[in-house]
Amino acid sequence: MDVMTTTKTDKAIVIDSRLLASPLNDSLHNLLLKNHDVIYIDFDDNVSTSSLIKKHSNSIYKLFQLSYKYISFIGYKNSCSFACDLYNKSGITFNSYILIDSSVDLDDFSKMLKKEKNTSVLRIIKGKKTKYWSLDRNYSVQQYKTILPLSYSQRVAKEVLGWLTYKVYNSNYLTDPFGDLAKLL
Repeated sequence: MDVMTTTKTDKAIVIDSRLLASPLNDSLHNLLLKNHDVIYIDFDDNVSTSSLIKKHSNSIYKLFQLSYKYISFIGYKNSCSFACDLYNKSGITFNSYILIDSSVDLDDFSKMLKKEKNTSVLRIIKGKKTKYWSLDRNYSVQQYKTILPLSYSQRVAKEVLGWLTYKVYNSNYLTDPFGDLAKLL
């Protein structure tokens, strides 16, 4: 991880780097960087999840030692399993998980949610129509009818920011200064 000795904000997000690639104004990168320190991980489909956990678990643990009040994980497709496996192998739990186009089974996260009462999960998927439903107090699903990849959707980016603001931070607005962008090494 790039050296971060001080933080500008009390909120951090660990995110899949593929979600930061959108060139749109209301992309995840632009919306989240205004109020969060964003730490991204380059996920490679050719590298196993256990290898990635070995490589990054120490850096993520150090991230939790900094002065952040909230640390969230935003995964895309196969990187969502990284967060669940990280919990199972290292016991590291984020304040919230946002799973975009994930193939992770609900049961994998429900075991964790039974133990970690203050952790919430938002799963964003594509479907035949747009709808929202809650599976329990801490697990919700947002489905969108769209032809765009969810990683490029401005609506998804705004939903993620809204989820973090209202559900995770229990706030009506965010007033933090601009955050930093760093790569987890």
